[in-house]
Amino acid sequence: MESLKYVICFPFNDKYAKKCLEIEEVIEKILDLEGRKLTLLAKGTDSIVLSLDEKYALKVVRLDREISLLKEGMSLYILERNFKKTGIKIAPELYSFSKYHVLMERINGISISDFIFSASEDELKDALRSLLIYSLKLDSIRLSHNELSRPYHHVFFIKNREKITPIFLDFGSSTINGNNSNFLQISSALFLSKSRINERITKSFKIDEITQNKLRELLILYKNCFKKRCMQEEIEKVIEKILNIIFRQES
Repeated sequence: MESLKYVICFPFNDKYAKKCLEIEEVIEKILDLEGRKLTLLAKGTDSIVLSLDEKYALKVVRLDREISLLKEGMSLYILERNFKKTGIKIAPELYSFSKYHVLMERINGISISDFIFSASEDELKDALRSLLIYSLKLDSIRLSHNELSRPYHHVFFIKNREKITPIFLDFGSSTINGNNSNFLQISSALFLSKSRINERITKSFKIDEITQNKLRELLILYKNCFKKRCMQEEIEKVIEKILNIIFRQES
């Protein structure tokens, strides 16, 4: 496929010819692209994302960046290994990966930014509770996403048969056996930060300054437990108090 390099090699330049050829060889080994639709979805700092037949997402390293996608691929593999048997889907399904690419399921959902301003009160409550629970599941296997303090492009929601489920995208900055808590990052972004998203959520959930201060204290307790690897029973007690405050289940 002669035109393949013009699609997967970005920025296309003769000085990157060798690297472009290496990427081409990797992609051609895993994919038969004859007659298939490959279009650009997004350009990032380190990679580009292509849509394949509108069913798959192909992330490819930019030619002008010296990075590897092995870490992202391994993070997705670990998530599948830990949660697939339970029926929990935390991230896109992984098909293959190398230092140059990640081939995964394309997610057709709604970004957290759009969802929060279009959801009903009940939808918002259910979806954010699920999001917090899913972030705790990431914490439970010590896989840190590391970008959830800015969740706008990293969290999407999928609505299926009246059920709304969150899904995490872009594990390029993730760390395995990491020390950063996903639950802390997403909780702070949603309930404590100063942003349009935070304004919408705090208004809907009636979270005032006093409630925010209580929440900060409990999140510090969780942070200490997370770092010290407290007993599960102790962690669950703190989490229960946090969720009760957020969702107004106690006075």
